[in-house]
Amino acid sequence: FPVPEQRLDPTKPINFQILPVDFPNVRASNSPKVDFGQVISEMTAFWESQSSTGMKISFDIPDAYLKLDKPVESFGMNGGLSDFQGDKYWSFIQLVIDQWAAKISFKNVNVIAVVVPPAVTKLQIGTWIVNTDTVFQTPEGKMYNTLITGNGSSITDLSTWAHEFGHTCGMTDMRYVSSTRTVQQPDGLGIFDLMASGGAAPETIIWNRFLTGMISNNQIHCITKSDASTHWLRPVEGNGSGLKGAVIPLSKTKAIVMESRRSFGYDSVLNQSSEGVLVYEVDTTVPYHQSPVHIIPAAESLDRVWNTDSALHVNQSITYSGWKISVIESGDFGDVVQVIHL
Repeated sequence: FPVPEQRLDPTKPINFQILPVDFPNVRASNSPKVDFGQVISEMTAFWESQSSTGMKISFDIPDAYLKLDKPVESFGMNGGLSDFQGDKYWSFIQLVIDQWAAKISFKNVNVIAVVVPPAVTKLQIGTWIVNTDTVFQTPEGKMYNTLITGNGSSITDLSTWAHEFGHTCGMTDMRYVSSTRTVQQPDGLGIFDLMASGGAAPETIIWNRFLTGMISNNQIHCITKSDASTHWLRPVEGNGSGLKGAVIPLSKTKAIVMESRRSFGYDSVLNQSSEGVLVYEVDTTVPYHQSPVHIIPAAESLDRVWNTDSALHVNQSITYSGWKISVIESGDFGDVVQVIHL
């Protein structure tokens, strides 16, 4: 399950450059540091908290917006996701990089965000965009990971910043997006994970942390023997050492994953019914616009949309694809699961 080669590596320093610009018809009323300093600091804190391998993000925000000489409408970025015209966004990003290149150095920078004043409307810039496919050019070399803020309140929304930054680390959307790309719905993970629809439980699932190197190899067990085995899973919400997940490979493209969830950290609003062992199937044959991750709920679960009661509690078990997974002990320390191949 490879992460594309040019995505950010959370095990290495991440240097994040902010490129603020405004327009003759939409001037900024504050400095970029006033507009974006807090949300980017909070986003940095979120992602660093998800890692137990020492993820470190540094960022630079210039003191003032760079004033462009054309109105925002002239760049043709009013199209949203349903009528998206990517080339216009990409041309704008390259223009901004070129304009800023005379003023700052891009040496060691491996991700950039083009930001605009919060007064920009949806009719002027249609949507937030992350581009990890187009290669942009700076005087110091190629740039593979770029973001551009959208409009209005989303420009300074923490969950939006954190979600979009997750893409630059190689994480995919894990929710349903309609064919018109105008509706996004929970599909598979419910309230869990910011890369899905996670609002109540935005902490990153252990599978994403494993793929991106945010946990050490010894923090996840790969179960291949049919003999009964037990595994003490520490809650994912803590970034310390200890076992955080267990994986049962089913095929080259499918696996069952187990992790422990608790009401603390960024998941502090979780209620008791949502705490416990989250069991889910990963299926990497699922195409984009659909979720490759689906929770396998407890039989007693009633909420099959948001999965608020799908976690396994002590003395509960599920059987799936010939494997039985049972929670035999539970507490503040996490959960102990027993795994048996039937």
